[in-house]
Amino acid sequence: MSNELQTPRILVCPTDDRRAGTNFVSTGPTADFSNSNLSYFVGGNYGGSSQGSRTNPPAAFDPLIFLTGDRNIYNTAKANAALYPYGCSPANEPVSLGANFPASATAPGWTAKMHRQRGNVLLSDGSAQRYSSSQLRQALIQSGDPANVILFP
Repeated sequence: MSNELQTPRILVCPTDDRRAGTNFVSTGPTADFSNSNLSYFVGGNYGGSSQGSRTNPPAAFDPLIFLTGDRNIYNTAKANAALYPYGCSPANEPVSLGANFPASATAPGWTAKMHRQRGNVLLSDGSAQRYSSSQLRQALIQSGDPANVILFP
């Protein structure tokens, strides 16, 4: 990432209370870059389709797969019914948001931490969308990915 970006400051949203890193060093005495300096999640299925993987992407391209988005997303329906607020998960494990939501109380949504319970998502078709929690759930259903895995770097 440091080869593509001049500064890690752009990786913290202006509405976030996290402190931007000053360098891309992640270990050692000058380290100033970690998950606590990021405002975004990364889509875990950027290989192109829910039928493939990052190492073996399929030929088909799903234009509505989530590439990245705001960290103030949560999911209570998956992964031991744990709550993943503010872009954190135990040991930075992948979080599956799913695509089947039996009750809105247990479905993915946005916290009030940033953007007034809304969030921004970059889709694999190149568009950026701003979603409410209900719009987020609809986008996950329409993504073509039954798992909708996201990662918090």
